[in-house]
Amino acid sequence: MLGMDEAIVQTLESPEVILPSVSNPDSVVEYFRFFRETSRVEKFVRLVVKYARNDAFVITAHLARRIPRRGE
Repeated sequence: MLGMDEAIVQTLESPEVILPSVSNPDSVVEYFRFFRETSRVEKFVRLVVKYARNDAFVITAHLARRIPRRGE
């Protein structure tokens, strides 16, 4: 994700898809946004964000080929 700071910000500000986490749907959310220009090929940026009572933080950020179907 080196050099993808702006893509991370855009994904948080304007996600195309928002999904609750399968393992922790009450406090973890997955954000996806498609980008044509990444370090490789066209990919989705996937951010996993954990929300706590007075805080939120990104658990992970990476490129994904697709948005997972729930149950995968």
